[in-house]
Amino acid sequence: EALGLTAQVVEPISADRVCGYMQQVLEQLAEALEHAPNRPVRNLDILPAAERTYLLEDLNRTAADYP
Repeated sequence: EALGLTAQVVEPISADRVCGYMQQVLEQLAEALEHAPNRPVRNLDILPAAERTYLLEDLNRTAADYP
């Protein structure tokens, strides 16, 4: 058997980045199944730490000085 993934994105995304997402999701799912099987899937931390920082902090740096 094989695992396949098809992604449609507006901007190019590297295969390494997609693999990082997949690895994080699978690790979180395995951990939840072992230690907290009743945890809702929506509560899993699916973003790698660096990606979370990039999306929530780096891209949101909109502070600007105004006269």
